[in-house]
Amino acid sequence: MMNKRNFLKSSASVLAAAAGASTALAATRPSLGGLSGQASWQAHLGQAFAVEGHMVTLKSVDTQHGNQPGEQFSLGFEGLLPDDIRDGLHTLTGDTGEPVLLYLARTSSGLRADFCRYQC
Repeated sequence: MMNKRNFLKSSASVLAAAAGASTALAATRPSLGGLSGQASWQAHLGQAFAVEGHMVTLKSVDTQHGNQPGEQFSLGFEGLLPDDIRDGLHTLTGDTGEPVLLYLARTSSGLRADFCRYQC
């Protein structure tokens, strides 16, 4: 039989564990991919990614405005890249090791990816 004091102590432990689990889940970044939305990428701001063995950092996630309903945004990656990395499909690999295949365009400071997720 459990007395009131032990019940309160065990309940407090359960609540503390639940709070810790919520904090850990909140700190986990969402997975990325070609279908990821702007909010998912926003959670990765400041993260380093490897592009063909060269490191770039996600520095911006900018909303692009248009007349169509849906989500339009651009990603800005900064980093020094060799000249042979040109516009085209490239694989990004972040700290999770999960590869993301994106069309990336060269910019003066690194790379850019544009997303247009129109709603029909």
